[in-house]
Amino acid sequence: MYRFSDTPIWLRLTGVIWLMMVVAFGSMIAWETRVNRDMAIEQAKDFAGTVNEIGGDGGGRVVAEGPPEVAMATPASHTGRHLREFLAQRKAG
Repeated sequence: MYRFSDTPIWLRLTGVIWLMMVVAFGSMIAWETRVNRDMAIEQAKDFAGTVNEIGGDGGGRVVAEGPPEVAMATPASHTGRHLREFLAQRKAG
């Protein structure tokens, strides 16, 4: 029966070094992924705050809900107004 201790030392050392590198690179990839994720979350928070500031007092309020026709029929909806203008230009052109 062949035992592990019968394996040449250079082969055992190569295997151990390879295993250590796999563990080290795996840890590094996991750490880098976490750093990138945390950075993306912070950027999203900053963007959401900026969009909220741009909207003013009424920013972020839902004025129409449903298909595009409902938004177009709602006078307070800026999206509906732009959709009406877009469709009117499309029909004219």
